[in-house]
Amino acid sequence: MKKFRLGMIMAVFAFIAMLPLRVSAEETKEKEVGVTCTPTNESRTEYSMELYIPNAAKEEIAALSLELEVDVDSNVTANGFNDPVVTFSQEVTGRAKVYESRYQSSLNIYIAGIESLFNEDDTLNIGTVSLQTVSGEDVALSGVRLADDEDAIMVVRGWGDAEAVSREIWEDNTEDPGPETPPNPDEKVESEFTAPDGSEITVSEKSEKVIKKSVLAYLQEYYADKLAELGNDYKVVSRLNLSNLSEDEIDQAVKNAFSAVLNGKKIGQYYDISITADVIKDGEVVLGLGNIAIPQMQEKIDLTLRIPETVRKSGRTYQMFHCKADTMAEALATSSGKDNTVTFSTDSFSPFALAYAEKGSGGGSSEPDGSDGTKPSKSAKTGDGADMMIYLILGMASLLGVLAMKKYRTE
Repeated sequence: MKKFRLGMIMAVFAFIAMLPLRVSAEETKEKEVGVTCTPTNESRTEYSMELYIPNAAKEEIAALSLELEVDVDSNVTANGFNDPVVTFSQEVTGRAKVYESRYQSSLNIYIAGIESLFNEDDTLNIGTVSLQTVSGEDVALSGVRLADDEDAIMVVRGWGDAEAVSREIWEDNTEDPGPETPPNPDEKVESEFTAPDGSEITVSEKSEKVIKKSVLAYLQEYYADKLAELGNDYKVVSRLNLSNLSEDEIDQAVKNAFSAVLNGKKIGQYYDISITADVIKDGEVVLGLGNIAIPQMQEKIDLTLRIPETVRKSGRTYQMFHCKADTMAEALATSSGKDNTVTFSTDSFSPFALAYAEKGSGGGSSEPDGSDGTKPSKSAKTGDGADMMIYLILGMASLLGVLAMKKYRTE
C-alpha cells in the first residue's frame, strides 16, 4: 500500500511540480513543428501521421499529447459515424502507453513513456487514423490536420512539465553563426551512390547521404590499412541492390523466423536487399576492395519499394519484415503510398519479405504485432508494464484534468 501511495505522489509531482521546458530552435532551419498527415490509399479512407519537433530525440521527449481534426469528405452522405480509429505504430507501442479519445470533431491522442520516442531525425511515426459509418463502411476523409488551439501539441520531457509547443517556423540566427565546424577528412574522398535502374526501389536524398556516410565509416574501420596506401586519391562507389527471391531460395530457418512474427499475414514476395561498395583508383576497382558488403548503417534509412503486380489487391494492407543476421525476424515500420508502393525503415540488410493481410481478415489487428500497431481500443496495452509506467499514466490523467478545466473556463 505504501508503494502505491509513493507512486501516486511521484505521478502528481511529474506533471504538476516541474519546471516548464520549451522546444529549442537549435540546429533547425525551415521545417515547421507539427504533424504531417498523408493518405495511404487512393480512396483516402486512411491517413498516416508523422510528428516533427526540433531536437526531440536529443531532448528525449517521452510523453506528449496531440489534438487533431478529422474532416469527412463533403461528398460523403451518412446518418452517423463511429469514433475515429487510431492504429499506433511500433515506434509508439513499443515504447509507451497510448490513449485516444474524441471530443466532438477533435481527435485527442495521449502518449506516455519513459524512454525517448523520436528517431534521430526528430520525427515520430504515430500510426494511422481512419473512420467508419455506424454500419461499418469506410469513410472518405478530406484531411486530418492539427487543431488550431495553442495547446494542440503538448510535450513532457523527462521530469519537465507539459507546455504548448510553438508552431512557428524556426530560422537560423544569421548574426550569430556559432562555432566553426571542424574540417571533415571524409570530404576529401569522393563518394558516389547508385540505385537499381527503374523505379522498383528508391531512396530519399537524405537516406543517400546516410548510406554514403555509413559506407565510408565502415571502409575506414575495417579496411584502414589498404585505404592508407591509397592516400586520398580514390573514389568510393556504393550501390543499393535488389533481387526477388523465390520461396525455394529461402532457408527454412529464415522462413521459420518470418512465420514467428507474421501475426496472421501472408508473404507475397521475398527479397534480397543489400548495400555494396567498390573503391576505385585510376578508373579501376582496387584489388581486394571490390563488391564489399556493408552490413549496417549508422542510422535507419527509408526505402520505397513498388508492390509487385502479383501481390496487389484492393483492400490489402502491407508490411515489410526483415530477418537479421542472428536469424531473428523483425516487423519494420511500414507505410503505404498512393502509387502501389510501401516505404519502410531499416539499418541492416538481407533477407526481407513483403507480407499482406486481406481487408477484414484480422491479420495483425486482434493483438499488437510489433509494428502494425494495436487493436483499436480506448486503452492499448503496450510497453513493459513496469510500475513506473502506471504512474506516468496516472500523471497523464492529472494533466487531462487540468486541460479539461482550462477548456471549461474558456467556454
